[in-house]
Amino acid sequence: MFARAWAAACGLLLAGSLGVSHAQTTPPMPPVGAGLPEGKAIDIRGLHTGMASAPAMAILQQHYKNHPQAKLQTRTRSAPNVAKPYLSYAMNDGHRGGNGYDYLGAAFTSDASGNQVVSIISEAEFASGKQPSAPDTIAAIKKKYGEPSSTSGTDFETTLIYGYKDGKILTVDRPCTGLTQVAQLSLRNQDVLMLDRWFLEMAAGAKEDMSPGLPAEKTRCDALMGISIGYGVSVGPDRLLTPNKNVIGVMKILFFDAKRFRAAQERDTSIPKTPQGGPTGTGPAKL
Repeated sequence: MFARAWAAACGLLLAGSLGVSHAQTTPPMPPVGAGLPEGKAIDIRGLHTGMASAPAMAILQQHYKNHPQAKLQTRTRSAPNVAKPYLSYAMNDGHRGGNGYDYLGAAFTSDASGNQVVSIISEAEFASGKQPSAPDTIAAIKKKYGEPSSTSGTDFETTLIYGYKDGKILTVDRPCTGLTQVAQLSLRNQDVLMLDRWFLEMAAGAKEDMSPGLPAEKTRCDALMGISIGYGVSVGPDRLLTPNKNVIGVMKILFFDAKRFRAAQERDTSIPKTPQGGPTGTGPAKL
């Protein structure tokens, strides 16, 4: 009787101590809007980082409900200490024949971090005759989000980069340079790189090339948004392409919550390892 009571008490004490240790060693996830202006999430076509996977998937499914050619692609991954694979990313491939195309996708943290949206990418190609005004769109972007951290481009496209840190848009020269470089790579690539886990890891761990005299904390972003405006083009009699900067042919938007992704990485490696299971035995031992 005493032995049973002692064993039960030890079990409760051990469970309690493990619970306290778990709370102390598992870092919390940042709140929605952390590091962004006014602490508010930035909405991209109904999605925002920090959103749980269930409502995000509902938005993705609803967005292309009326487009039978659309395909919802998903991918699962496994976190280091979590046995059950989790939803890693989902993307709608909305091909619509001659009416242009429309992509919308999101990447997610593991279940250990609430399976939250951590990256969003949107890409739309506008059919001839339905191309929006480029000057009006760029003006609307700046009115909604403010002046970008940096602007770059060619005769055929303009890219706006917004680097966010401690609730402000970074205005230093070359903000979060490493993250910006991988973002620009994703914006230029037809594959949706910003949803691949390895690419997110590379982006989150990218070394920041600091501007002269600025400490690292001034150039490392909490989050980054990139908007690429591809102008409409026309083909001349010599078959050369001529850009039309009055209209938009293709527009890409990506948003990467680096602060959330780094916190999720810490949680994935700090939580107690989930049992993987094993042989269940063939019956009771002979007593």
